[in-house]
Amino acid sequence: MVHCVRLWLLLLLAFAYIADRQLVFNHRQSLAEQLRHETDAAMTLHLATVLLVHVHTQCMIHAPGRCVPQIIAFLKPYLPADHHSTLLRSQGTLLPKMCVVLYVAM
Repeated sequence: MVHCVRLWLLLLLAFAYIADRQLVFNHRQSLAEQLRHETDAAMTLHLATVLLVHVHTQCMIHAPGRCVPQIIAFLKPYLPADHHSTLLRSQGTLLPKMCVVLYVAM
């Protein structure tokens, strides 16, 4: 867990220059487009959390799917309580499915 948080913090990029605004805008648009066309529930939650970090902090992040719980915890002060609880519920419904997939793969 701690390694994941450190990795996530290292990959957090804050863009301060005007030239980078276009890059940040394009990245957000790309995430939104991917989210619109995604059908896998786990990937949808991953894209949604990354996009929410981007919208609320104006920072681009690149994080593996295993960091989604830490990202959701990070988003708590930025989101209304009902939105945060929706993310937690979504995560809760996905975890048992992920455990089954991991067990079958082994």
